[in-house]
Amino acid sequence: MFQPLTILDIVRTRSRSDLGFIREATVCHAFQSIPFEMNKNAIVMFISELLSKSIQDSEPDAELFGFVHDSLLYLDELTEKYADFPLKFAVELSRQLGFAPNTNGFRNGYVFNLEDGCFHHDRTGLLYYIDSQLSEKFHSLCDSGFFDNKSLDIRNNERRELLEYVMTYYKLHVAGFNEMKSCEILRMVLSSI
Repeated sequence: MFQPLTILDIVRTRSRSDLGFIREATVCHAFQSIPFEMNKNAIVMFISELLSKSIQDSEPDAELFGFVHDSLLYLDELTEKYADFPLKFAVELSRQLGFAPNTNGFRNGYVFNLEDGCFHHDRTGLLYYIDSQLSEKFHSLCDSGFFDNKSLDIRNNERRELLEYVMTYYKLHVAGFNEMKSCEILRMVLSSI
């Protein structure tokens, strides 16, 4: 019941503390594959850590909750081609949080500047960027539909590199975002999917 990102309905008692005490908890949706598949479980651990490090508001956000809820249900239903899911989730989460990469200026041969979130014709003067070859893959990742299960034709080594770049992008755009421990596990898992 209390595995990472299990969707629960909780009844709590009020107390002087902020959280109170849980009186009752029921599972809203019992996952069919996530708890039993090591690869999906590692992806959920990554998502859980990414959410905890990047969401800083304590205000309710129904749209963000809906996105996370629908994403988890979608992952649970996938039977194949979900190696790109963590990257797609991270990019879509950046949209939800208001710092999505701007893909409008993309051209073949351009590099992606991680600091300003835009594509540039060359890397002159850029400190954090994705090279032109991988920028093309990054562009296709950003422009693919999140719930579109089409393969993006990204090789395992490119996927691992893109994961590093996306984490750097988060570090540059989310105050206090630090190293994620689940990334190393996810890198190993991504190589086996």
